[in-house]
Amino acid sequence: MLLAPGTGETVGSPRTTAGGRGLSVVRRRVLVEGDVQGVFFRDECRKQAERAGVAGSARNRSDGRVEVVLEGDEGPVERLVEWCRQGSSRSEVTGVEVTEEEPEGLSGFDAR
Repeated sequence: MLLAPGTGETVGSPRTTAGGRGLSVVRRRVLVEGDVQGVFFRDECRKQAERAGVAGSARNRSDGRVEVVLEGDEGPVERLVEWCRQGSSRSEVTGVEVTEEEPEGLSGFDAR
């Protein structure tokens, strides 16, 4: 078991601090359903994430949904989860499934 220096908490746990600033790093996997492919949902999600300093990815799935992975400080990640519930101006979100996961230390945002 690896411990975060000076915290006694396991590395990668949702309570790991970001850069020693005392902020919780979290990871969320968001499956977005509706008219979300071919309407700039992934690109707008990437722009929102980059502005917020959140890492991750957005990709089309073969079942018509978009899968978004978000990792970063808890507040910005949760705001992006809420953005996913609304979507881009051209999308129509009909359902969202959110799963909490262990942070992996991602950097950057990839919209595939």
